[in-house]
Amino acid sequence: MSLAILGGTGKEGQGLAMRWARAGRQILLGSREREKAERVAAELNENLTKLGALNELGELNGPAVRGMSNRDVAQEGEILISTLPHAGHIEILSSLKAEIAGKLLITATIAWPPGRLDVPSAGEEARDALGTSARVVAAFQTVSAGTLQTMDSDHQEDVLICSDDKEAAETTRRLVDETGLRGILAGPLERARLMEAITGFLLKINRRYGVKSTGIRITGIEGK
Repeated sequence: MSLAILGGTGKEGQGLAMRWARAGRQILLGSREREKAERVAAELNENLTKLGALNELGELNGPAVRGMSNRDVAQEGEILISTLPHAGHIEILSSLKAEIAGKLLITATIAWPPGRLDVPSAGEEARDALGTSARVVAAFQTVSAGTLQTMDSDHQEDVLICSDDKEAAETTRRLVDETGLRGILAGPLERARLMEAITGFLLKINRRYGVKSTGIRITGIEGK
């Protein structure tokens, strides 16, 4: 199944695209500007070739990563991932409601500033904007773009997955595992507020220790 990344030309979207392409997925990379998406996709394909990753993918129907407009990737993609900035994610998702209808939407967007538990998370905002037209999952909130771009399969970090749709959450867990990280089912979509609060906490730790990519690991369930 093809994976379509809305707003995928940023660092987070590029990191996810590289990891999933390396796992053998066909990636549709979206942007407001099609030309920008095509340029970034070409760069990612070049990087995948240098890493030797494309040789592992076998015969592909076209390049591993294709750059397109957000509307086109929403229409073509079978599973959608949103790495849209919070400032515009509801406006863009609402404009693509018809294209998203009936599909699984994994949102990695974080309501900004992170940490408030008395307001909806970005995932809840997406669910409310799209209504019953999409199956919304929140994931990757606590994972930095730097971590995603390392392409380090030995990096021990977990991705907490929140959704009101158990089947969609399980599909997302399997997709997370393909990236080399580990997916952990963390409950209903409302709990994404806690994930965003953890992100705010991690950012403070980053500043305290002068690093950029702290993350989380759930202990006691190794091997699952």
